[in-house]
Amino acid sequence: MPIFLAIVGGIAGMLLGSKGYSLLWPYCLMQAGMNANRSEDVLAGQAVQFAAASALWLAAMFVIAYLLLKERDVKA
Repeated sequence: MPIFLAIVGGIAGMLLGSKGYSLLWPYCLMQAGMNANRSEDVLAGQAVQFAAASALWLAAMFVIAYLLLKERDVKA
C-alpha cells in the first residue's frame, strides 16, 4: 500500500506541479523546491508561501498520525 500511494502521489504531483499548483500538494513541494522540471526559478517570490505550505503539510501529517496511532497503536 505505501508503494502504491507513493506512485499515485508522485504522478499526481508531477501533473499538478506542471500546471503551477505545486504548493497545494505535498508530493509537489520537493519538485518545486529543487526546481526539478523547469529552467526558470519556480519559487521566485514564493519562498514564504513555500515554507508555509511545507509547515502546513508537515503539521497535517503529524495530526493525522497522532489521531490514527491514538486509536490503533499497541498498548503495553
